[in-house]
Amino acid sequence: MTVLQLKLRETAQAMVAEGKGILAMDESNPTCNKRFAQLGIIPGIKVDAGTVDLAARPGEKITEGLDGLRIRLTEYAKLGLRFAKWRAVIAIDNHISTQAWEIWKGQESDVLAVQKALYHRAECNSAARRGLYNTEMEKISI
Repeated sequence: MTVLQLKLRETAQAMVAEGKGILAMDESNPTCNKRFAQLGIIPGIKVDAGTVDLAARPGEKITEGLDGLRIRLTEYAKLGLRFAKWRAVIAIDNHISTQAWEIWKGQESDVLAVQKALYHRAECNSAARRGLYNTEMEKISI
């Protein structure tokens, strides 16, 4: 086992130890680090960037923040943070995946087609966030 793997294992075990858990707080690094050191608390950070609407789907939300995450995690580790929390918010409106629901019809055999439709929706949203979306992208064949 590598040093990193050992450190991750140690962190995970400490977080689930009897009487321990995750505390959410908003405090400056210097103050927080001193308090944590005194109390033996393992420092971590929320790394998602909040939610945004999906392209062409009002009311549907998805969590952002994967861009540059590897670099940010490296910096956070240098600051002494030992774990990261990702808030995976995905709000789905009734009409969202009308296409996906129509494809699925509750049949196990249709799961791959539904996954393809949902992946396509994610691709459209990604293109929209980069300013590359156009309505022609909505035309897919499953």
